[in-house]
Amino acid sequence: MKHNVHTVLHVMIDYTMTIEDAIAKGGYRYADKDITSKNFFSNPPLGKKVEEISLYRFATPTTELRVDTEYIYRLIYEWGLRPANLQELLAIGIAYPRIPLRPNSHSDIHAIGSEWRDAKGRPLVPQMCGHVNEDGFWDARGLSLTFSRGSHTLGDDHLWPIGDDYFACVPV
Repeated sequence: MKHNVHTVLHVMIDYTMTIEDAIAKGGYRYADKDITSKNFFSNPPLGKKVEEISLYRFATPTTELRVDTEYIYRLIYEWGLRPANLQELLAIGIAYPRIPLRPNSHSDIHAIGSEWRDAKGRPLVPQMCGHVNEDGFWDARGLSLTFSRGSHTLGDDHLWPIGDDYFACVPV
Protein backbone atom coordinates (compact mmCIF):
# COMPACT_ATOMS: atom_id res chain seq x y z
CA MET A 1 0.00 0.00 0.00
CA LYS A 2 1.26 3.46 -0.81
CA HIS A 3 1.37 6.00 1.96
CA ASN A 4 1.79 9.74 2.17
CA VAL A 5 3.67 11.50 4.91
CA HIS A 6 1.65 14.64 4.77
CA THR A 7 3.51 16.51 7.43
CA VAL A 8 6.14 16.07 10.13
CA LEU A 9 5.73 17.98 13.37
CA HIS A 10 8.33 18.69 16.06
CA VAL A 11 6.46 18.52 19.33
CA MET A 12 7.48 19.04 22.96
CA ILE A 13 5.78 16.31 24.97
CA ASP A 14 5.43 16.80 28.70
CA TYR A 15 5.00 13.26 30.03
CA THR A 16 4.43 14.63 33.54
CA MET A 17 1.22 16.40 32.47
CA THR A 18 -2.02 14.58 33.23
CA ILE A 19 -4.43 13.75 30.43
CA GLU A 20 -6.95 16.17 31.96
CA ASP A 21 -4.41 19.03 32.06
CA ALA A 22 -3.35 18.36 28.47
CA ILE A 23 -6.98 18.43 27.32
CA ALA A 24 -7.53 21.75 29.12
CA LYS A 25 -4.34 23.22 27.68
CA GLY A 26 -5.36 22.12 24.16
CA GLY A 27 -8.53 24.20 24.35
CA TYR A 28 -10.81 21.69 22.62
CA ARG A 29 -14.49 22.47 22.08
CA TYR A 30 -15.37 19.04 23.41
CA ALA A 31 -13.67 15.94 24.81
CA ASP A 32 -15.18 12.51 25.36
CA LYS A 33 -15.80 11.94 29.08
CA ASP A 34 -13.89 8.64 28.94
CA ILE A 35 -10.62 10.22 27.82
CA THR A 36 -9.07 10.34 31.28
CA SER A 37 -5.83 9.49 33.04
CA LYS A 38 -7.65 6.60 34.73
CA ASN A 39 -8.68 4.99 31.44
CA PHE A 40 -5.51 5.76 29.51
CA PHE A 41 -2.85 5.16 32.11
CA SER A 42 0.58 4.76 30.61
CA ASN A 43 4.08 4.43 31.93
CA PRO A 44 6.08 6.56 29.48
CA PRO A 45 9.42 8.19 30.18
CA LEU A 46 9.09 10.98 32.70
CA GLY A 47 9.94 14.56 31.93
CA LYS A 48 9.78 16.48 28.69
CA LYS A 49 10.97 15.33 25.32
CA VAL A 50 10.89 16.72 21.79
CA GLU A 51 9.54 14.12 19.37
CA GLU A 52 9.25 14.15 15.61
CA ILE A 53 5.65 13.10 15.01
CA SER A 54 4.69 12.10 11.48
CA LEU A 55 1.11 12.22 10.28
CA TYR A 56 0.53 9.47 7.74
CA ARG A 57 -2.44 9.44 5.42
CA PHE A 58 -2.64 6.29 3.37
CA ALA A 59 -3.29 6.61 -0.36
CA THR A 60 -6.32 4.75 -1.63
CA PRO A 61 -5.12 1.42 -3.04
CA THR A 62 -6.68 -0.16 -6.10
CA THR A 63 -7.80 -3.40 -4.46
CA GLU A 64 -8.51 -2.67 -0.80
CA LEU A 65 -10.34 0.37 0.49
CA ARG A 66 -10.42 -0.62 4.16
CA VAL A 67 -7.78 -2.16 6.42
CA ASP A 68 -7.65 -3.41 9.98
CA THR A 69 -5.59 -1.98 12.82
CA GLU A 70 -3.12 -4.87 12.79
CA TYR A 71 -2.28 -4.13 9.15
CA ILE A 72 -1.60 -0.47 9.94
CA TYR A 73 0.54 -1.46 12.96
CA ARG A 74 2.59 -3.79 10.77
CA LEU A 75 3.25 -1.07 8.16
CA ILE A 76 4.16 1.55 10.74
CA TYR A 77 6.68 -0.77 12.43
CA GLU A 78 8.16 -1.74 9.04
CA TRP A 79 8.95 1.96 8.53
CA GLY A 80 10.85 2.08 11.83
CA LEU A 81 8.06 3.94 13.63
CA ARG A 82 5.45 3.16 16.24
CA PRO A 83 1.88 4.44 16.59
CA ALA A 84 1.59 7.55 18.75
CA ASN A 85 -0.09 7.29 22.14
CA LEU A 86 -2.68 9.61 23.68
CA GLN A 87 -0.12 11.86 25.42
CA GLU A 88 1.66 12.39 22.11
CA LEU A 89 -1.62 13.13 20.34
CA LEU A 90 -2.57 15.69 23.00
CA ALA A 91 0.88 17.30 22.67
CA ILE A 92 0.18 17.85 18.96
CA GLY A 93 -3.03 19.67 19.86
CA ILE A 94 -1.20 21.89 22.35
CA ALA A 95 1.71 22.72 20.04
CA TYR A 96 -0.26 22.97 16.80
CA PRO A 97 -3.85 24.18 17.20
CA ARG A 98 -3.74 24.65 13.41
CA ILE A 99 -1.91 22.18 11.16
CA PRO A 100 -1.41 22.63 7.39
CA LEU A 101 -3.13 19.65 5.78
CA ARG A 102 -5.08 18.91 2.60
CA PRO A 103 -7.71 21.66 2.06
CA ASN A 104 -11.45 21.14 2.41
CA SER A 105 -11.43 17.76 4.07
CA HIS A 106 -12.76 16.34 7.28
CA SER A 107 -9.81 14.49 8.74
CA ASP A 108 -9.30 12.91 12.10
CA ILE A 109 -5.87 12.18 13.59
CA HIS A 110 -5.73 8.83 15.36
CA ALA A 111 -3.45 7.64 18.17
CA ILE A 112 -3.76 3.87 17.79
CA GLY A 113 -0.87 3.40 20.23
CA SER A 114 -3.38 3.86 23.08
CA GLU A 115 -6.39 1.63 23.50
CA TRP A 116 -9.14 1.45 26.13
CA ARG A 117 -11.97 -1.05 26.49
CA ASP A 118 -15.39 0.24 27.44
CA ALA A 119 -17.90 -1.52 29.75
CA LYS A 120 -18.96 -3.76 26.85
CA GLY A 121 -15.35 -4.78 26.19
CA ARG A 122 -15.11 -2.89 22.89
CA PRO A 123 -11.61 -1.61 22.06
CA LEU A 124 -11.51 2.16 21.52
CA VAL A 125 -8.69 4.50 20.47
CA PRO A 126 -8.46 8.28 20.87
CA GLN A 127 -8.68 10.67 17.97
CA MET A 128 -8.51 14.41 17.46
CA CYS A 129 -11.43 15.50 15.35
CA GLY A 130 -11.15 18.44 13.06
CA HIS A 131 -11.69 19.96 9.68
CA VAL A 132 -9.35 21.49 7.13
CA ASN A 133 -10.55 24.98 6.29
CA GLU A 134 -10.30 26.72 2.92
CA ASP A 135 -7.00 28.27 4.02
CA GLY A 136 -5.49 24.76 4.23
CA PHE A 137 -5.14 24.64 8.01
CA TRP A 138 -6.63 21.85 10.11
CA ASP A 139 -8.35 23.08 13.26
CA ALA A 140 -8.65 20.71 16.20
CA ARG A 141 -12.24 20.83 17.35
CA GLY A 142 -12.51 17.96 19.75
CA LEU A 143 -11.36 14.66 21.18
CA SER A 144 -13.35 11.49 20.82
CA LEU A 145 -12.99 7.73 20.91
CA THR A 146 -13.44 5.49 17.91
CA PHE A 147 -13.45 1.72 17.53
CA SER A 148 -10.10 0.03 17.05
CA ARG A 149 -10.88 -1.19 13.57
CA GLY A 150 -10.94 -4.81 12.54
CA SER A 151 -10.75 -6.16 16.06
CA HIS A 152 -12.17 -9.62 16.66
CA THR A 153 -14.97 -8.27 18.84
CA LEU A 154 -16.25 -5.91 16.14
CA GLY A 155 -15.87 -7.91 12.95
CA ASP A 156 -15.00 -6.78 9.45
CA ASP A 157 -17.61 -4.02 9.36
CA HIS A 158 -15.30 -1.87 11.45
CA LEU A 159 -12.24 -1.49 9.25
CA TRP A 160 -10.38 1.80 8.75
CA PRO A 161 -11.49 3.64 5.63
CA ILE A 162 -8.43 4.69 3.69
CA GLY A 163 -7.86 8.13 2.26
CA ASP A 164 -8.85 10.94 4.63
CA ASP A 165 -7.78 10.09 8.17
CA TYR A 166 -4.29 10.47 9.55
CA PHE A 167 -2.32 8.20 11.87
CA ALA A 168 0.19 9.84 14.21
CA CYS A 169 3.52 7.98 14.41
CA VAL A 170 6.80 8.49 16.25
CA PRO A 171 10.27 6.95 15.81
CA VAL A 172 10.88 3.71 17.70
